[in-house]
Order: sequence, then structure tokens, then C-alpha cells
Amino acid sequence: MMIKLAMKNIKNSFQSSRKIYILMMISQLTAVLSIFFAYGIYTSYSAKMQELDIDSYIIGADFSRTEVCEMGSLRECLPEILDKMENKMDYVFVGANFKEQDLVMYNEYYDGKFHLSETIAAKQNSVTGRMLNDEDVVNANQVAYKVGVAKVGQTIDIGGIKFEVIGDKGDERLDMWWLPITSCPEEAEAYAISIFFNELPTQEDYLTLENGLKKEFGNRVTMDEFEVRNEEELISIRSVIMLSLAVGMISALNTCLLYGYIISRRRKQMAVYGIVGASKTLRLAIQQMEIMLISLAMELVGFLLFRFALQDLLVSVYETGVRLYGAKSYVIMLTAYTLCIFLVTYLMLKIMNREKLPDMMRRARND
Repeated sequence: MMIKLAMKNIKNSFQSSRKIYILMMISQLTAVLSIFFAYGIYTSYSAKMQELDIDSYIIGADFSRTEVCEMGSLRECLPEILDKMENKMDYVFVGANFKEQDLVMYNEYYDGKFHLSETIAAKQNSVTGRMLNDEDVVNANQVAYKVGVAKVGQTIDIGGIKFEVIGDKGDERLDMWWLPITSCPEEAEAYAISIFFNELPTQEDYLTLENGLKKEFGNRVTMDEFEVRNEEELISIRSVIMLSLAVGMISALNTCLLYGYIISRRRKQMAVYGIVGASKTLRLAIQQMEIMLISLAMELVGFLLFRFALQDLLVSVYETGVRLYGAKSYVIMLTAYTLCIFLVTYLMLKIMNREKLPDMMRRARND
């Protein structure tokens, strides 16, 4: 019954005070969108500030030793991952083995192709023969450099592929083959990958590597430890509530001014309610119901508009890999805003309804 009365009053008031009602609804819709937008900015800023605590230039992962993770599959999924890090990456290391042979690969990646890592190549000195060069990698030449001791010019078999030994380091303590990643046998089993950066990697870089590897290998991948903070770690619940209340208070005061004007023009209606037996509490409840129905409708419209039209756009602008908007955050923000609207408008209505019925009727006649 009370909801029906409130809906009828909203309809009548909208017809008689259309401009005020529209202004009030726009004000509330703007407030809801402002809360979501401000929350995103604050959370994004918090994420970027916490990324400054990261002091490692390397992110990596290990592959299962009990389940095969073939180099062929890794080589296929790497370009999609590395394309997103190309401008800040130095080189990528991949470790693999084939039976008793330990294989290592150090490569840069740019312009959609693998290249030799100049950083690592500059640190190597061949005792005999030569080092790998960029042409070997780009052309997938079947050549191998011995990080250890080997006879230059001989041919070795790795995974059924004949590789020519082009040089060696001359260190008997080491026993690894450095191959171009482009010619490494597909059946070789990858055991580790590390990406070395020229600048500090971000959480987005970490998630790019993790999501790309897990998409291909699932639980066979174990990511190295890296400080990735989730939504609740980035911003405290207290901060969400305070942000929502701050914007909610401004919106509530604005709503009070606009709705107060509408109520002041309905003294005669409230007086009639009093004559037919409606108590002061019931009259207040009807008016409060009107405000809350409008507020809840605007919150729903604001949520749907932001969630399905603006959220993806704004998240891309924030440029952070963390999940900014979760269900819990939406619930907290909307609950705090609703509570704010309710309390402030309740106090306004309490003040406006403290007149006694005879005084209300007298003022209604004068109006």
C-alpha cells in the first residue's frame, strides 16, 4: 500500500515538477558514476605506487619435470606473450633438455621475430670457432655453441636433428648446448623460462606471462614469486566506504534541496493524509519511500551504464593489470551511498514533518 502511494506521488510530482525531478535524477546518476570513477582512479594509483616496491628485473616460471612441456608448444605461445613486453624487454632465457643433453637459449624478440641476445653474446668468449649470431636465429640455422668443451666442426644429434658445432667456451666445468630457439627440436622438454627487463616489470607483465603460459600448459607451470596484489590488498574497505560516503553526502545534500522544494509544494496533500488518519510517521515513511525508490532506480541505471558501457574503457585508461572492479567493491560503494542518502534525507523529512496537523492545514490554505 505504501509503495503504491509512493509511486503515485512520484508520478504526480514528476508531472507537476518535471524539471526538478529530472535535475534530481541526473544529480544522483552523476554521483553514482563519480563514485565508480573516483574508486578506479584511486585504486589504479595505489597499484602503481605499490609497483614501485618491486626491485626485480626478472620474472619467470618453471615447468613440470614429471609432465612433458615441449619446446614446440612453448615456441608457438611465446610471440603472443612477448609482443606485449617488446618495448621494455631485454631478452628471454629458455632452458630445456633432451635426454641427457642440457639446452639453453638466450634471445631477444622484436618486430615479430626472435633474435640473438646481444647482452649475453657480448659476455661470451669463444676459445675456438665462433659464437652464435643473429642470422643463425632469424634463419633457424642448425648450429650449436658449446658452453663447455667440444670439437668445432663436428656434428651432433639432438632430437633427430643434426647440429653443426660452430664454437666452444673452453670451460670443462660446463656442459650445455646453446641453440637458436628457432631451430631447437620440438620434442625437447622445457624446464624454465625467465624474461629479463630493461626497466622494472609491472604486475601487468607478470600476469601476461602467467596467463599466456597457463593457457598453453595449465597446471604444469609454476610461476616464480612476484608481488601481485589483488583488489582487497590495494585499497582498504575503509577507504572504499569513506570515498562513497564523501560523494554520497554531497549528493544527499543536493537531493535534500531539490526534494525539499517538491515536498514544500505538497503541504496540502500531506494535510489531507493527516485528516484521513495518516500519522506523522506514516507521512514521513511515504515521503522517504519516494526518495529511496528514485535513488535505487538511479543507482541501478548508474551501475548498468558504468559496468557495460564505461568500465572496460576506463580500465584500459588506468593501464594496470589488477582487477579494479569486483562485485564486493560495487556492493560496498552502492550500500554506503544508499545509507548516506537515507540518513540525510530522513533528517530533512523529520524536520519538515514536525509541524502539527492544524498548523500544516493553515499553511496549506495560505499556499
